[in-house]
Amino acid sequence: MAADDYAVIVGITSYPGLKPLQGPENDARVFSEWVEDPAGGQVPGTNIFTIYSSMYAQTTMAPDAHPWKGDVYAAFDKLLDLGNKNGGRTGRRLYMFFAGHGITPENEVDEAALLMANAARGKLSHIPGRAVATYLRAAAYFDQVVLFMDCCRDAWGTTRLQDPDWDIVNRSGAVEYFFGFGSQWNQKAREAQFELTRGKPEVHGVFTSHLITMLRGGKMTAATLRRLMLNSAKRFAVPSTEYVPVLEPELQDSIVLSEGAPPVEFPVTIRFNGLQPGEELEVRNGKFAQVYRDRPQGNEVTIRLAPTNYEARVRPTAREIAFDVPGQDTVSL
Repeated sequence: MAADDYAVIVGITSYPGLKPLQGPENDARVFSEWVEDPAGGQVPGTNIFTIYSSMYAQTTMAPDAHPWKGDVYAAFDKLLDLGNKNGGRTGRRLYMFFAGHGITPENEVDEAALLMANAARGKLSHIPGRAVATYLRAAAYFDQVVLFMDCCRDAWGTTRLQDPDWDIVNRSGAVEYFFGFGSQWNQKAREAQFELTRGKPEVHGVFTSHLITMLRGGKMTAATLRRLMLNSAKRFAVPSTEYVPVLEPELQDSIVLSEGAPPVEFPVTIRFNGLQPGEELEVRNGKFAQVYRDRPQGNEVTIRLAPTNYEARVRPTAREIAFDVPGQDTVSL
């Protein structure tokens, strides 16, 4: 168990001043389940802070609707206080998961801001996810910061960016990070019905459904998760809509996800039209390490491979083909 990992998880469905949503609280719940799962995030339950709409009294008046920014920042304040008492370090990794309505304030094209329940036209109270994560990276309360946001990123140039009011803290030392957003700048995030809990179809955000499905596949680096999600995005898109998640940085191998699970692997069928006497089928990965060598019977063989690039070759001939996993379920020599 990752005893000094933490998570702040927010799901807002009730917006009296805006259109209500169905998926965000379901999204927050399934992410919370994954983050606590021994085969998932392995975060102790006592280290997980959840803020859901259903935790507060429901109202038809936007100014009275919770959670407010203060409700969310209270969770972060506890983590910062803990770090300050421990010489400036709170723990190894912080997960941040935000789901609800969202905007891009002041046309900050890289930002995604989660709207609070009391948001209304002309008063779009929000928490800027990237700004909060960037503050925590600079302050180095954690060795790693992981941020996922399933919300729209509509350009809202008339709304000022509402930064957190913490004092500026800059500490030396590299903080690894991985950020994932459910939509491109000035694009919508979508929700639809998915069955992430067996026998219980529910409305979820497309990004969350995609993310959880991939994370359940097994142990992987953040770079592998990025590759998996970009290669499979079309499978999760709502019909007649565009879905292209944003995941960065591209090469983040220092952050390993689902650490308690077996490494993720994918079945790949290699077709070779039969082997002649003395011939063998060989597969090497991108580091030229041999991962398979045999003389299979018939015209094809299916093997399980970890995500990376490969080359299959019939030895000693020149018949060879390069392929990526995931990306190609079947390759032919």
